[in-house]
Amino acid sequence: MIAKQDDAKTVIRELLTEDLGKIKTKTIYRDGLEIQITRTDDGTIRFDLPDQNKSYVLMSGRLYERQYNQSNADPDVAGGESEKHESIPVPQSQELPAFVEQLNYRGEVERVDTRIFKNRITCECGNHRWVKNSDLFQTKHCKPCANQKRQERRRVKKIAA
Repeated sequence: MIAKQDDAKTVIRELLTEDLGKIKTKTIYRDGLEIQITRTDDGTIRFDLPDQNKSYVLMSGRLYERQYNQSNADPDVAGGESEKHESIPVPQSQELPAFVEQLNYRGEVERVDTRIFKNRITCECGNHRWVKNSDLFQTKHCKPCANQKRQERRRVKKIAA
């Protein structure tokens, strides 16, 4: 079983890359985790992990951690409320995540969500880097080149001191 919070969140993010409308059951098992999926009236999707006593909610394209509530997970305790939520389809306006690959600071491949990191920068070396709108003005290089330039500035500053 996965014990880390980040690993559980990663499994849910990978699950979001699939078409949630095709999921017919409300409980699925992925990477040793039991994930219970419920849909609410306001368009949010709730992912309950009863084994870890954690819940995540997908609202406006972002994944938030919420308080785990046993009554949300058990349809008998909730009085059939979860059955009502499951019959509501995912709104068409809700954009599913689109993941792209870029290099991280160590040169390894990492996946980023283009709904959050909307701007693509092309470095002098030809690599691409995806950044948020708020960071666009200060980002000029891909992550490996930025790390290399940062280390070079530190070396020069250390020699000068």
